[in-house]
Amino acid sequence: MRTAAVTKNGNLYTWGNNNYGQLGLGHREPCPQPTLVDSLVGQVGTVSMGSMYCGAVLRNGRLAMWGHGGHGNLGLGDRKDRTRPCTVGGLLSDAVVVQVACTRGQNGCKGGRRPKTGGAEGPHTIALTAHGRLYTFGTCHKGVLLNLGSKTGAFGEPWDELEPYRVGSGARNDADHPPLSPAPLSVWPPEHYGSVGPFRWVVSGHIHAAACSLDGTAWAWGCGSNDGRAGVERFLNARGDAHPPSVDAMKCYMMNPHRIGVARRKYWEHDTTAFSNGKVVRLATGRNHMAAIVNARQPSEDCEREPSGEDYVCSTAI
Repeated sequence: MRTAAVTKNGNLYTWGNNNYGQLGLGHREPCPQPTLVDSLVGQVGTVSMGSMYCGAVLRNGRLAMWGHGGHGNLGLGDRKDRTRPCTVGGLLSDAVVVQVACTRGQNGCKGGRRPKTGGAEGPHTIALTAHGRLYTFGTCHKGVLLNLGSKTGAFGEPWDELEPYRVGSGARNDADHPPLSPAPLSVWPPEHYGSVGPFRWVVSGHIHAAACSLDGTAWAWGCGSNDGRAGVERFLNARGDAHPPSVDAMKCYMMNPHRIGVARRKYWEHDTTAFSNGKVVRLATGRNHMAAIVNARQPSEDCEREPSGEDYVCSTAI
């Protein structure tokens, strides 16, 4: 366990476990008391403390990363650990970063901390820019980077991103047979193809990720198997629309964003209008669960049936 705190004057203090150098102090020894990260004095705006690594958005809009890097999750172009903060370059060199989400609930990595091939279970990072765009890096395991097209677990595949990848810029697989959508990024429900975002908040969980848009909608992707952690209809629809509803406990892999809290009645009969008719402003995630803060919409923003004509529990007209 470890903790980080940012002071009003931009100083970062860290303490606790430090086995991967995630305290950013230049060593791997644990610290029982808050300790100043002296390489970032007066520079830090916000911080994200992951299970195995850490990231900080600096006051100048740059992104600094450190700790475990065996899955490319530091975005520094390699799989090395860092015990001190390093500034991320690549596509983020000229971007203004406003939030970073480091993976939480990562109690270990199947396949080891330093996989020799891509797609292994491990950390994955999301950076959010001032324009509401997403950049991802780390393992491509089960679609957590939003850089894949057709459904795949990506085990052993060379699609990890060691430097920032801009979400929506094209799939790493399916080069010859791209997904059937009019935009690089397809989403569910289908009528939202290409229209998701800009985003305002992001989270990164063990093998899933999620974000909420400026319009108040929330979206999840990656692996939603086992326990329904993603809160999407796909988990309740294992065999497709032509078959009776059944839970997809094993292979609910989502390569693209799926709307959280929206499901057709044949899959979810309970009332979710308080969520899906509200505006999601914050998300939080653990290893196998998520939570959201939802504000009420204005009276003019009504809950309507989706354009497909099917009966949904509730979705919001934006």
